[in-house]
Amino acid sequence: NTHVTLNFSIQKYFYFSSSGRWYSRPRTMAEESEQDVLDSWEIIDLANDLSGGSSGRELGKDDTLPETSYEAIIVGTGLVESVVSAALSRIGKTVLHLDKNCYYGSEWAALPVDASSPLGPFQKKWRQFSLDRCPKMVYARGALVDLLVQSKVSRYLEFRGVSRTLSFIDGKMVEVPCSAADVFNTDLLSFVEKNVIKRFLTFCLNHDQHTADYQDFVSRPFKDFLASWPIGKKPQLSSFLQRLVLHSIAMCSDDVSTADGLNATQYYLRSIGRFGNTPFLWPLYGCGEFPQSFCRMSAVFGGVYVLNRFLKSIFVDKDEPRCVGGTCNLGQKLKSKWLVVTKEYCPPSWFPMATVADESQSDNETVDPRSVSRAVLLTTKSISPVTKEGLEEPFLLTIPPCEDLKAKSLTHLIELPSSTAVCPSGCYVIQLTTLGSKAEEDFNGIIDHFFTRTQPVAERAECPASEGAVTSAIGDVTLSSADKSSDDTAQQSSTDKSSGVQSSTHTSSDGTVQQSSTDMSIGGAAQQASSDTSSDGAAQHASTDTSTRLQEEKETSQDGRPAIFHSIFFNQQDPVCKPVAADGSELKNVLVVDGPNADLSFISALEQARSFFDLICPGEEFLPPAPEPEDICYDQASPTSDESSAKTQQSDSPDSTPQEAKQESAGTTDNMPCDHEGTGDTADDSVQSTDNSVASSHDTADSVPSSGDVTS
Repeated sequence: NTHVTLNFSIQKYFYFSSSGRWYSRPRTMAEESEQDVLDSWEIIDLANDLSGGSSGRELGKDDTLPETSYEAIIVGTGLVESVVSAALSRIGKTVLHLDKNCYYGSEWAALPVDASSPLGPFQKKWRQFSLDRCPKMVYARGALVDLLVQSKVSRYLEFRGVSRTLSFIDGKMVEVPCSAADVFNTDLLSFVEKNVIKRFLTFCLNHDQHTADYQDFVSRPFKDFLASWPIGKKPQLSSFLQRLVLHSIAMCSDDVSTADGLNATQYYLRSIGRFGNTPFLWPLYGCGEFPQSFCRMSAVFGGVYVLNRFLKSIFVDKDEPRCVGGTCNLGQKLKSKWLVVTKEYCPPSWFPMATVADESQSDNETVDPRSVSRAVLLTTKSISPVTKEGLEEPFLLTIPPCEDLKAKSLTHLIELPSSTAVCPSGCYVIQLTTLGSKAEEDFNGIIDHFFTRTQPVAERAECPASEGAVTSAIGDVTLSSADKSSDDTAQQSSTDKSSGVQSSTHTSSDGTVQQSSTDMSIGGAAQQASSDTSSDGAAQHASTDTSTRLQEEKETSQDGRPAIFHSIFFNQQDPVCKPVAADGSELKNVLVVDGPNADLSFISALEQARSFFDLICPGEEFLPPAPEPEDICYDQASPTSDESSAKTQQSDSPDSTPQEAKQESAGTTDNMPCDHEGTGDTADDSVQSTDNSVASSHDTADSVPSSGDVTS
């Protein structure tokens, strides 16, 4: 008669679904239908060696995106991606914009140097550097300025005029005459050459009205047209004028066609005189401000931005070869009608052929046009005297192919002083760009001609160079110092890295060196660098009067060439990429963004952004003007907080009557500023003026969301 009671506790139920899987709860019909759809999709893994992101963390509640279906998912925050994102958000499309990095810009970013980099007298000011990975000049009447004015993104930017354009001809730097007054005041040209160049530039400015004059040279090299102009008569352009036009005005290589050369010359001439004597502008804090400004506009109109996030795989519909979504690095599934992605995220199967220059390539072969060599040099002296007004302004130097300088193709040199807000006072940033696959070798002759590689004594005392290369927070680059003779900095570098700034490198599918990881805890690194510098008494004493010592070294220098105290060399490669499914069919709704090229203008990037927008939204207006604050109509049922507080004050005031309040409100409305008839001059002023700019996205550390944050 003993009764035993057994209490069973069911820990977990498992249900077997019709799709052949076990689940911890019954599946609804919607979930079963979704699973069937997933089973009909093909999964393509993207590049699995990407840096950044938080792929090691589990997807938490705060990391889940509120929406999982978007009109377009854009991966990468370069210039093309940012313009497409802003254009789509502006017309009301839902956009999800991801980036594996913790900063905006991708290949177009402008970033500070690493705290552990040997910066000599500027070691404590390392955060004041803003080094562009893709420096380009802004043409005053170019496509970028027109787009900035049209979309009113110019309110986020500030500019400085480029004071001079120089050219390296016959072994010396000469100033290129830009305006008609410069042509007749220059001493480089004879009186006959001045009249010839004036007539030729007038012809180039209106060449589209005289196409019959060069019909036979349209597909022939531009240099042949210059040597034969005027057609049918005795050639009048001297060899000096031909090189001046080809390399310093058109800024083209020797193999460019006549049609492209005339268009480039016209593009240059039309920009002269709009905002200064030269046709160029330079954005304060660098060209990395452009992607950030367009990203800001996209966020204002509803674009969702998540940094440290990227797609690790995409879903492809097997019935119709198109991308229908993907899985992010934290495991969340996302749906999208269109996918815009940069090449660094693409799998190796999408690269049908390698365009990287082979190491065994002979010197006589043509340089690969899809591989760009870049260098960033930091000096304490300009390579050219200041202007007559004594102002330090940025300038451009074009270096044509030259055997003496070992320059195989056209090279652009941009010098940026501290007035451009890219470096501390007393420092100069030199940006070098050319076609090539080995940056350090491509610039050796130019660097040896214009600079010296020996560090000043004050720099050696404060921060000696390391024996090995130091990886920078700029990414995809290798830092090397001019003097590699000390092992003390290597120990200091490892100490700085352990304090918060860490990075490593790897090779991606297209052969470029990519940044593997970056921890942006820069505050601790700065404190560590400061303590390491002050620990040595000699270094502290040497840094007390650095500017005076450096000035003395300039005056006592034998040849007067500026000394490089820090240098960065890197390559950007842009191989051919074709998004395909497993069966080889093309994915037409996957748009792959080209990498930055060696051109000085933004034409190709903006044309690609416009073409992507036309594919996604045919017939829609591309980046229409953003409305002014006074043009926005609010719902009367839900007044703003300012209006509510004003009404409360009026009702509480014993001296005011409802009729008086109504009249006062009507008078205020009539006197509100309204610009319904904007002109081009007003738009020009918004770009030209630097004092009236609304905002600048310089402090990226403050404006960039942290890991996993979502901004809309």
